[in-house]
Amino acid sequence: MCPPHVIPFSEFKEILGKYSHAILIQVEIPVSHSELKEAYGDKDLSELYPTEDYQKKVKTPFKELYPILDKIESLAFSLGYHFVAGLAAGQCQICLKCAYPDPCPVPFRARPSMEALGIDVFETAQRAGLPIDFGVSGKPVCVGLVLVS
Repeated sequence: MCPPHVIPFSEFKEILGKYSHAILIQVEIPVSHSELKEAYGDKDLSELYPTEDYQKKVKTPFKELYPILDKIESLAFSLGYHFVAGLAAGQCQICLKCAYPDPCPVPFRARPSMEALGIDVFETAQRAGLPIDFGVSGKPVCVGLVLVS
Protein backbone atom coordinates (compact mmCIF):
# COMPACT_ATOMS: atom_id res chain seq x y z
CA MET A 1 0.00 0.00 0.00
CA CYS A 2 1.24 3.43 -0.88
CA PRO A 3 0.35 6.89 0.33
CA PRO A 4 -2.30 7.95 1.15
CA HIS A 5 -3.23 4.40 2.22
CA VAL A 6 -0.47 4.07 4.83
CA ILE A 7 -0.06 5.68 8.21
CA PRO A 8 2.03 8.85 8.34
CA PHE A 9 5.78 8.36 8.79
CA SER A 10 5.69 10.09 12.18
CA GLU A 11 3.23 7.48 13.50
CA PHE A 12 5.12 4.57 11.94
CA LYS A 13 8.40 5.79 13.45
CA GLU A 14 6.85 5.48 16.91
CA ILE A 15 5.47 2.01 16.14
CA LEU A 16 8.77 0.86 14.60
CA GLY A 17 10.51 1.45 17.93
CA LYS A 18 8.34 -1.28 19.49
CA TYR A 19 9.79 -4.01 17.27
CA SER A 20 12.85 -5.89 18.48
CA HIS A 21 13.78 -7.90 15.37
CA ALA A 22 13.59 -7.61 11.60
CA ILE A 23 13.87 -10.34 8.98
CA LEU A 24 14.86 -9.19 5.50
CA ILE A 25 13.86 -11.35 2.55
CA GLN A 26 15.01 -11.08 -1.05
CA VAL A 27 13.52 -12.97 -3.99
CA GLU A 28 15.45 -12.79 -7.23
CA ILE A 29 13.58 -11.56 -10.28
CA PRO A 30 14.43 -14.25 -12.85
CA VAL A 31 15.25 -11.93 -15.72
CA SER A 32 18.65 -10.67 -16.78
CA HIS A 33 19.51 -7.15 -17.88
CA SER A 34 20.24 -8.48 -21.38
CA GLU A 35 16.77 -10.07 -21.50
CA LEU A 36 15.19 -6.78 -20.43
CA LYS A 37 17.19 -4.88 -23.04
CA GLU A 38 16.27 -7.41 -25.72
CA ALA A 39 12.57 -7.29 -24.81
CA TYR A 40 12.26 -3.54 -24.25
CA GLY A 41 15.21 -1.92 -25.99
CA ASP A 42 16.29 1.40 -24.54
CA LYS A 43 12.86 2.35 -23.23
CA ASP A 44 12.87 4.27 -19.98
CA LEU A 45 11.37 2.57 -16.93
CA SER A 46 8.66 5.25 -16.83
CA GLU A 47 7.54 4.03 -20.28
CA LEU A 48 7.73 0.34 -19.38
CA TYR A 49 6.17 0.39 -15.95
CA PRO A 50 2.56 0.96 -17.04
CA THR A 51 2.62 -1.79 -19.69
CA GLU A 52 0.79 -5.02 -18.90
CA ASP A 53 3.68 -7.20 -20.15
CA TYR A 54 6.22 -5.50 -17.88
CA GLN A 55 3.83 -5.61 -14.92
CA LYS A 56 3.40 -9.37 -15.31
CA LYS A 57 7.18 -9.90 -15.37
CA VAL A 58 7.62 -7.83 -12.21
CA LYS A 59 4.58 -9.15 -10.33
CA THR A 60 5.51 -12.83 -10.66
CA PRO A 61 8.41 -12.71 -8.15
CA PHE A 62 6.26 -10.66 -5.76
CA LYS A 63 3.69 -13.45 -5.89
CA GLU A 64 6.48 -15.66 -4.52
CA LEU A 65 7.58 -13.10 -1.92
CA TYR A 66 4.16 -12.43 -0.40
CA PRO A 67 3.48 -16.06 0.68
CA ILE A 68 6.96 -16.13 2.26
CA LEU A 69 6.07 -13.01 4.25
CA ASP A 70 2.74 -14.64 5.22
CA LYS A 71 4.49 -17.81 6.44
CA ILE A 72 7.08 -15.93 8.48
CA GLU A 73 4.36 -13.80 10.08
CA SER A 74 2.30 -16.90 10.93
CA LEU A 75 5.30 -18.78 12.30
CA ALA A 76 6.39 -15.82 14.44
CA PHE A 77 2.86 -15.44 15.76
CA SER A 78 2.65 -19.17 16.59
CA LEU A 79 5.95 -18.86 18.49
CA GLY A 80 4.47 -16.16 20.70
CA TYR A 81 5.55 -13.05 18.83
CA HIS A 82 2.18 -11.34 18.58
CA PHE A 83 3.42 -8.01 17.28
CA VAL A 84 4.38 -8.91 13.69
CA ALA A 85 4.16 -6.96 10.44
CA GLY A 86 5.20 -7.86 6.90
CA LEU A 87 6.18 -5.10 4.48
CA ALA A 88 7.41 -5.10 0.89
CA ALA A 89 9.51 -2.71 -1.16
CA GLY A 90 7.71 -0.79 -3.86
CA GLN A 91 4.02 -0.61 -4.39
CA CYS A 92 1.74 -3.49 -3.42
CA GLN A 93 1.72 -6.07 -6.22
CA ILE A 94 -1.30 -8.20 -5.30
CA CYS A 95 -3.73 -6.73 -7.82
CA LEU A 96 -2.91 -6.29 -11.50
CA LYS A 97 -4.12 -2.69 -11.21
CA CYS A 98 -4.39 -0.74 -7.97
CA ALA A 99 -7.98 0.19 -7.10
CA TYR A 100 -6.96 3.67 -5.89
CA PRO A 101 -8.78 6.05 -5.41
CA ASP A 102 -11.36 3.40 -4.52
CA PRO A 103 -10.81 1.43 -1.29
CA CYS A 104 -8.40 -1.50 -1.41
CA PRO A 105 -10.33 -4.71 -2.17
CA VAL A 106 -7.85 -6.83 -0.11
CA PRO A 107 -6.68 -4.60 2.77
CA PHE A 108 -5.65 -7.53 5.01
CA ARG A 109 -3.52 -9.11 2.28
CA ALA A 110 -1.98 -5.89 0.96
CA ARG A 111 1.61 -5.14 1.92
CA PRO A 112 2.53 -1.62 2.99
CA SER A 113 5.38 -0.12 1.01
CA MET A 114 8.62 0.03 2.98
CA GLU A 115 9.52 3.30 1.26
CA ALA A 116 6.10 4.84 1.97
CA LEU A 117 6.72 4.20 5.66
CA GLY A 118 10.11 5.91 5.52
CA ILE A 119 12.35 2.82 5.34
CA ASP A 120 15.42 3.16 3.13
CA VAL A 121 15.33 -0.23 1.40
CA PHE A 122 18.85 0.00 -0.07
CA GLU A 123 20.47 0.98 3.24
CA THR A 124 18.48 -1.65 5.15
CA ALA A 125 19.58 -4.35 2.71
CA GLN A 126 23.20 -3.14 2.90
CA ARG A 127 23.17 -3.26 6.72
CA ALA A 128 21.68 -6.77 6.61
CA GLY A 129 24.52 -7.97 4.36
CA LEU A 130 22.22 -8.33 1.34
CA PRO A 131 23.11 -5.30 -0.76
CA ILE A 132 20.95 -4.52 -3.76
CA ASP A 133 22.80 -4.01 -7.04
CA PHE A 134 20.77 -2.89 -10.03
CA GLY A 135 23.88 -2.41 -12.12
CA VAL A 136 24.64 -4.49 -15.20
CA SER A 137 26.26 -7.23 -13.09
CA GLY A 138 23.56 -7.15 -10.40
CA LYS A 139 20.44 -9.25 -10.19
CA PRO A 140 17.12 -7.50 -9.73
CA VAL A 141 15.38 -8.56 -6.51
CA CYS A 142 12.09 -8.11 -4.68
CA VAL A 143 12.57 -7.15 -1.05
CA GLY A 144 10.36 -7.87 1.93
CA LEU A 145 10.74 -7.14 5.62
CA VAL A 146 9.05 -8.81 8.57
CA LEU A 147 9.13 -6.85 11.81
CA VAL A 148 8.83 -8.94 14.97
CA SER A 149 8.52 -8.25 18.68
